[in-house]
Amino acid sequence: MLKKLEKSPVICYISCMEIDLENLPTSIEELQKIIFLQKQEISDYNDRYVRLLEKIKLERARVFSPSSEKNILQPDMFDEAGVELPEEVKEQLADEIEVKTHIRKKHPVRRPLPDYLPRELILHDIPEAEKVCSCGEHLVRIGEEISEQLKYIPAQISVLKHVRPKYACKPCQENVKIASMPALLLPKSIATPELVAHVIISKYCDHLPLYRQEGIWERMEIDMPRSSLCGWVLKTAELCEPLVILLQKMIVIGEYAQADETTVQVLNEVGRDNRTKSYMWVYRGVGKAIRYCLAHWIELNNYLKDGRVEIDNNFVENAIRPFALGRKNWLFNGSPAGAKAGATFFSLIETCKANNIEPYQYLCAMLNRIRLCKSEVEYRKLLPQFIQM
Repeated sequence: MLKKLEKSPVICYISCMEIDLENLPTSIEELQKIIFLQKQEISDYNDRYVRLLEKIKLERARVFSPSSEKNILQPDMFDEAGVELPEEVKEQLADEIEVKTHIRKKHPVRRPLPDYLPRELILHDIPEAEKVCSCGEHLVRIGEEISEQLKYIPAQISVLKHVRPKYACKPCQENVKIASMPALLLPKSIATPELVAHVIISKYCDHLPLYRQEGIWERMEIDMPRSSLCGWVLKTAELCEPLVILLQKMIVIGEYAQADETTVQVLNEVGRDNRTKSYMWVYRGVGKAIRYCLAHWIELNNYLKDGRVEIDNNFVENAIRPFALGRKNWLFNGSPAGAKAGATFFSLIETCKANNIEPYQYLCAMLNRIRLCKSEVEYRKLLPQFIQM
């Protein structure tokens, strides 16, 4: 670290070590000693510099990050470097192991792939000529060794082409008849329930903002403007509003619930500055909202007296964490309608998770039927905990 540089006489200060550049020693040993000490001091300063940078990074994260939702040790974009691999993964990546005087192939034990996945059989057999023993007898198949690998096939997209034949009386030149269209989710758009479900899951489960989804579609040479995606999400959220109202009713009429909140920035709210903080709340259970707090003796007594009351708020905090993670990608909601749509889909998705239902499969089934609902009873049948898949 250079502190001072003067021309006459030339004195260079490095740390606390003073070197007179015009009166350097002539001994090689003394010069080597000076170089060694300089290198050691430079190395020490480098170490201190790295530590200070890390302290600054951690302090910034501590000051500017929400304490309950953001880990101060944020993952890097290139987070593969420096990661300690589990022993199981190391074994899978090792081609061979040496055992005393011979080399044996490694066969790592891993969790089997799900049975519902289709299997593509690839047979590796020896030539027919090798199926004969040296004694002249044909070899008999006594078993087989099976290994499985997971193959990825990019998304398959198809077009649903609705064809409605038209009929008329030729002599009369009238009486034209045509079948009516079924109740479609978004009748004037190209979006099917499956496509809308994919957009919703990508945005609210996988935290992919709509502009990134637009880019993904562009790579597949499909024109899918962000404005169209936004319109589908907002309209579908509007159609799903009766479901969220039912969930709210179920919470209100119960006896116990947990609650938690996180901040969100919403733009273009009437009567509010764009910098004003808004809040997204999550509720779990079937009852009146009671937030457990160690600092309050009454709540502690409730925990001891009522077995339904949880000792902590972990369950509901885990339910709001996906929103906090997604917020890092979209940063803010562009309008109150967008914030409301987010609340709607997070409510349905997190209710799916609480009932061990796969969110995409649920959305596909629900969105294919929601246009047919006319009563509260019919909407109730489409809630995650009641739907027949």
